Amino acid sequence: MGSSRGEGEDGPFDAGTPSGPFSVAGVACSLAVCAEIGSEPPYRHDATLVLAPAAPGLHGPRRRSDAGRKQGFDWWRGSVIDDARRLLAPGCWLAVSTQAGATDDEDFPGWAALIGAGGHVVAELPDWREGTLVVGLPA
Repeated sequence: MGSSRGEGEDGPFDAGTPSGPFSVAGVACSLAVCAEIGSEPPYRHDATLVLAPAAPGLHGPRRRSDAGRKQGFDWWRGSVIDDARRLLAPGCWLAVSTQAGATDDEDFPGWAALIGAGGHVVAELPDWREGTLVVGLPA
C-alpha cells in the first residue's frame, strides 16, 4: 500500500503493515483511514464492515458561503459513495465518520454514514454538524 498525503502534509508518512480483519461485536471488520477509503487494500480482507474514520479537508480555499460549503460537501459525499460502489462486495458495508468544523484554512464536512454495496446510503447524518449515528447492519 502506498502512502497518501493531504495538502500540506509533508513529513514521514508511510503506510503501515496491513493488520487484516478484526472482530467488533462478532462482525469481521477492516480499517480504511481517510484517503484509504478510495483504495483497494481495506476491501480485500474477508470483512463484512469497513470502518472509515476521516478528516477530509476539502480542496481549495475555505468555503465562506452556504453554497460553497454545499459544493465541497457534495464533492466529498459523492466521492465516498463512488468508492463504495466501486470497491464494496455484495453483503459488505462501509461506515464513514468524518471530522466536523473548520480551521483557519480548511473545512471539514462532518458526515457520518453507512453505505452498502452499489453505493446505497442506508443511513446518514446531515453535514457540517457533530452527531451520533447508530444503525444496525442490515441482514
